Amino acid sequence: MGHDQAAAQMIVLVLYVGAALALLGCGWLASAWLHQRQIEVLRLQLRQAKQTAADHATQARKQIGQLQAELASRPPGRPRVAAPPTGDETVVLPQIPAFHGTSASGFAPTEIGPNGFEPTRLLA
Repeated sequence: MGHDQAAAQMIVLVLYVGAALALLGCGWLASAWLHQRQIEVLRLQLRQAKQTAADHATQARKQIGQLQAELASRPPGRPRVAAPPTGDETVVLPQIPAFHGTSASGFAPTEIGPNGFEPTRLLA
């Protein structure tokens, strides 16, 4: 192998390394550009979300003001006073309807045999 051949191989190697570095730089720039676009889209979405939240808060404040004005314009009502207990009251509890296939407690009827529950049987 001559001196000229080694120099030619070195030049080819330097060209390949230079091309690889150039492609690496182009890839980095493309990636940075793409990510910058995504960041801008996210910033726009954030601005829109903040604006929507501000609009909702303004609308809520208006509605609260309207409700407060409406309540202020109403005549005051009579306060409700509970009658003192007389001791003759009876408490009536609502009856829970018994459904078909359930007990009064609302659960399915269960029988416990002398050996506990019946063994589980697989249905074929």
